[in-house]
Amino acid sequence: MSFSFDVKCELCAVEVKNSCCKVAMLYGMLLFAQHIGKDEIRVVTENVLVANSLNTLAYDVFGVYFAMEETANGYTLTLKGDVLDSVFDRLYIDVNGKLSLAVSSVITEKSCCVNAFLRGAFMVGGYVSNPENRYHFEISTSYYTLAKSFCGFMRRHDLPARTVVRKSSYVVYFKESEAIERFLYLTGAKTAVFAFMDVKIQKEMNNYSNRVNNTRMHNIEKTINKSVEQVKSINKIAEKIGLDFLEPDLAFAARLRLENPDKSLNELAKLCGGKFSRSGLNRKLARLSEIASKLED
Repeated sequence: MSFSFDVKCELCAVEVKNSCCKVAMLYGMLLFAQHIGKDEIRVVTENVLVANSLNTLAYDVFGVYFAMEETANGYTLTLKGDVLDSVFDRLYIDVNGKLSLAVSSVITEKSCCVNAFLRGAFMVGGYVSNPENRYHFEISTSYYTLAKSFCGFMRRHDLPARTVVRKSSYVVYFKESEAIERFLYLTGAKTAVFAFMDVKIQKEMNNYSNRVNNTRMHNIEKTINKSVEQVKSINKIAEKIGLDFLEPDLAFAARLRLENPDKSLNELAKLCGGKFSRSGLNRKLARLSEIASKLED
């Protein structure tokens, strides 16, 4: 199963005690239903636990059950009949005239109800990617006004949401790992939070290790390139005038480099037995390069 599926399973197991939170969670689930109309509410989910949670809440709040049909892709739950009027009234959903959905400030007045509402919204309309692959969170709806209202609602609760249109859906999303962790924590998916953080820490450690290795390889490459240039200069001097005509210190540095072409400056300085410091040896090698550059090819 996917990471998102597992998160929804965990959210289904969160115990909802307060009646106000049951209303808020059911409100979130129904507000992000695939269809809301005067004659029908239709919810589609691939997760049987989500379907069962919806029916449990519907019975606890309204004393009704959604008709549930199993399909090839999951489960379709529908609610029809006279009970819809009381559902719409209780949940502040106006289906008379042009449908214009928005998040009710009455139902989400308490902080506990905010968390319950977000939980329900995600269970029906949400998706979160596996953090091993990328950081992406979204909740989608078919209704523009709802997406706009929900985006503002998320922002008011320190969740940096943005909106985008994808085919016939309006998607409220964010990609910040901290925001995803906060959402999962608020909605009660504590196990998912820890799993998310573990993956994030591992990725950061791997990135750090890669940066260290890349830096090390870059330094090795620089050392090799510099050594090749120095060896070429010394060979040129040996060919043109001979190393014996150099000052003793320069001749010593030249032979030391020729005998140890793969060594770094620090390693060469250690081989000097205290004769030259690293900086002193560097100056000697630089002087050899200057001499070689003045010799005719």
